[in-house]
Amino acid sequence: MNELKVYLDNCCFNRPYDDQTQIRISLETQAKLYIQDLVRMGKVKLVTSYILWYENSQNPYETKRKAISEFMRKNSDRLLKYYTDEIKVLNPIDFIRRMGDGHMTSDIEIMNRGINCLLEKLGVIETERFISVINREKFDYTKWQRQRFDNVDSEEFNEVAINYSKENPFQKK
Repeated sequence: MNELKVYLDNCCFNRPYDDQTQIRISLETQAKLYIQDLVRMGKVKLVTSYILWYENSQNPYETKRKAISEFMRKNSDRLLKYYTDEIKVLNPIDFIRRMGDGHMTSDIEIMNRGINCLLEKLGVIETERFISVINREKFDYTKWQRQRFDNVDSEEFNEVAINYSKENPFQKK
């Protein structure tokens, strides 16, 4: 049996940072995080591309940019040079259905685990400050991406991404 390979685009990687009050965004976020867990557990393989790396390098939020780069660097086996049939295009919810077990951690379980981690590492006051900062920032990566890249010619975008990949070669950790 062939191993399942996944390619998560930057909108997918940034989904957890988007406004989670919208049900669609919240569900996509849960699905994306589940897929990342499957990657970490070795049940599926993550592949990336020079375009993905370049686009992530343009993310205006350094913390998010670094977290995504670090995940890709630690968990990606190879760099795609072009689209191939071996990569199946599925939305995150369909991907989970295909994987079969259908288990997703509930929002309440995630919130309880997250709050406990924050309290353990930050204490009560800094945990409350952290939550208030998160609630203030309503960044939508998909909207930002459209504003940043929609008016860029595809050949120009590709050329810039190729140059970026030459200056920042993929290195698996």
